[in-house]
Amino acid sequence: KASRKHAELGLYGPGAWVVRDLASTNGTWLNGRRITDLARLANGDLLRIGDSEIRFTLIEDAVPLS
Repeated sequence: KASRKHAELGLYGPGAWVVRDLASTNGTWLNGRRITDLARLANGDLLRIGDSEIRFTLIEDAVPLS
């Protein structure tokens, strides 16, 4: 039950993953706290978008897709 343009994930510099709420009505939550703009993600964070929960996990030795 997430809106079509609810939140976005992206890189904000080398290795700095962030989530941004896009003015969603039911909120974007990071580790139980509602975010209203931009928040940095850390390994193991729990991200809740609508009624979906996502565990953010960094894999240091991952090979980028090409």
